[in-house]
Amino acid sequence: MAPVIISIVTIALLAAISIAADRSLQHMTHPPMQWGINGKPTWTLPRRLALAFSPTIAALMLTAVVLRGGAHAVHISLTLAVAFISAHLFHLLLIHKTRNADKIF
Repeated sequence: MAPVIISIVTIALLAAISIAADRSLQHMTHPPMQWGINGKPTWTLPRRLALAFSPTIAALMLTAVVLRGGAHAVHISLTLAVAFISAHLFHLLLIHKTRNADKIF
């Protein structure tokens, strides 16, 4: 039961973060998804698709862990939760840094 709760809370938190980010990034139609070694974006997605990317992948992976079960499902769920929340926040930080860098020039 614990992996299910961890999964639900994680997906809800990722969705809430994405909804808040959507409001603050309304001026960006295509935020960057990846940056090259020179710090410039290499590819983008439409804003809502970009913001749904991490929550969707997290939902798929956490669902697989819940369905698989096993003795280590709680530990795997927690590890995935921390990894996805951290990665999503880091991605949003990079988007904001890119946006602010564009304003300077």
